[in-house]
Amino acid sequence: MSALTGEGVPALLAAFEAFVTRDNITLTLKLDAADGGALAFAYRHAQVLEKRMRGDKISLSLRIHPDDLGRFENRFPKLGQGVGK
Repeated sequence: MSALTGEGVPALLAAFEAFVTRDNITLTLKLDAADGGALAFAYRHAQVLEKRMRGDKISLSLRIHPDDLGRFENRFPKLGQGVGK
């Protein structure tokens, strides 16, 4: 790695991110497009990996820390299944 040229920095950053997020959970959350509060909650408490809109629905692919799973289950009681690592 070179501090002068930056060579190796992208690989180091990728390795660091993989280490820090290794225990995170990936899940899909489906919302009504009009529910701005739910959308803001998802962006505030998760890493949004993908956002897809179909008509009046939004589908979010999220990555969350395991400690935040309860927060999502409280906010979105129907989340239940669809939670996976």
